[in-house]
Amino acid sequence: MLKLLQDQERLALIRLAERALKLSEGGFAHLVQNRHGFEDYEYLVIARPRPRNGSRNLIAMILGETA
Repeated sequence: MLKLLQDQERLALIRLAERALKLSEGGFAHLVQNRHGFEDYEYLVIARPRPRNGSRNLIAMILGETA
């Protein structure tokens, strides 16, 4: 099996992907995939405009962090 990432790097990437998914599910971001070619992808997280009232606390709650 080909292994491109070290265990620590792979775990960091998984945590980042989970955060991006939570932000998307919470309505704070769009997830976009650009395909450049065979097995060549680029992934983007595009922030949506935030409401002014209490959005910072809501983001922390969605991500499971303390504000």
